[in-house]
Amino acid sequence: MKNCRYVVILMFILSVGNATTISQVNIFKLYQQADIVALVRIESGEIIEGIDFSCGTKYKGKVIRPLKNTKINQIIEFGYYMGSGIGGQYIVFLNKKQNVYNPINSTNSSSENFQYQFNKVCNPKHPNYIVMHHGVGSQKLEYHGDTKSDYAFLIPTKYLELPKGTKLIEPEESDCNIWEECKWVDKETVLKMLIKQNTKLK
Repeated sequence: MKNCRYVVILMFILSVGNATTISQVNIFKLYQQADIVALVRIESGEIIEGIDFSCGTKYKGKVIRPLKNTKINQIIEFGYYMGSGIGGQYIVFLNKKQNVYNPINSTNSSSENFQYQFNKVCNPKHPNYIVMHHGVGSQKLEYHGDTKSDYAFLIPTKYLELPKGTKLIEPEESDCNIWEECKWVDKETVLKMLIKQNTKLK
C-alpha cells in the first residue's frame, strides 16, 4: 500500500482539472508557517463521512519527537488526507484549519467549484489541525538500509524544496510512481535541520 496516501492527495488537488497544480515550497518556509511540527506515531484513524463524497480521515498521533509547539507523548488529532498507516511514524506540518497554508501555482473553475463544495460540506467535520500544503506536509518515516540511521523520508522534491547541500539518496524508479520527483533523505538529517530552524526562531 506504499504511496496510497499520495494517490488520495493528488486526487483532491489534480484530478479535478489538469490546469490545477501545487507550488513548490521550501521546507523552512513550511516550518515557519506551521502551527505544529512533530514526528508522530499514528495511534488511530477514522473516516470522515461527507454526503456524496468522503471528507477524508482524521487521525490521532502521539508525539515521538517534538519540533514546534508540541510536547513528548502529546496526542494530536489532525487530518484530512487519507492513507496514513496505524502504527506508522510521520513527520507532520500542521496548521489550525482556519490558517491552512496551501499555495498553488494555478487553478481553474472546475477545481475551484469542487474545492468550494468540499470545504462547505467537510470543513465543519474536519479536526482542528490540518496537514499543510495539500498533504505534502506529512511524510512517512521508512526503513532504508542505505542511510546513516537506517531510516529515511521519501521527500517529493518537486513540491518540497530542501536546503542546498542536503545529502540526497536516489530512489528506485518504483519509489516515485506517484510523485514526479522524489529523493530519500536520512531521518536525522531532516530532524536536525528542523531543530536548528526552531532554535533560530526562538
